[in-house]
Order: sequence, then structure tokens, then C-alpha cells
Amino acid sequence: MYPQIRISHTIRELLRCPICHAKLKYMGINLECKNSECATHFPIEDGIPVLINEQSSVFSIEDFISHRKTFFANINENKLKKYVRYLIPKISNNIQRLPVRSLHGSLRM
Repeated sequence: MYPQIRISHTIRELLRCPICHAKLKYMGINLECKNSECATHFPIEDGIPVLINEQSSVFSIEDFISHRKTFFANINENKLKKYVRYLIPKISNNIQRLPVRSLHGSLRM
């Protein structure tokens, strides 16, 4: 049994190959680029087409097929990095107390 794509036919018609931007055709278990020079296959995982240009992405198609984590929050952040982040003030702290010049040129806080 082929996986069901969980997007409408209208949206499916708008999908393009992330490599050459040609139209894609539904091939049952995946989408295939209609450009004969490209002809790249893109899998459908959990009803969602995985349209990634692996040559220009930090992710791979295998990341999504294997359900790996695809976010960067605190990945391998060691204690030194955490401490340095703690010491450096956030941008909002830097701009909260900037002196403002009045129309007459005098400074006020």
C-alpha cells in the first residue's frame, strides 16, 4: 500500500523539486522530479513529502526518514559555552538604558 500524502491536490501541484525547481510527479511511494536530467526521487514520510536538496542543506533525507532530531537547541553545549553565554549581556539589556538626546541637545536618561 502506498503512503497517503496529507496535502491537497492543489498544493501538491505547487510543489517543486528543491534542486532544479521542476514539477514533481507522484509515483506512489515517493515524488519524482519531472526533469529528466535531475530525476531525483523524494520520499514521503508520515504523509509528508521530504523535499530537501541535500547538497545545500544541513539536513539529509535520512534524518527525516530515521526520525532524528532536526533542531539545534543546546546540542552538545559544554559548560564553558554556557558560562560565556551567561556572562555576555543580551541585546535587550544593552539598549534599555541608552541615553536619549532631547530636542535641545542635552542628554537625559
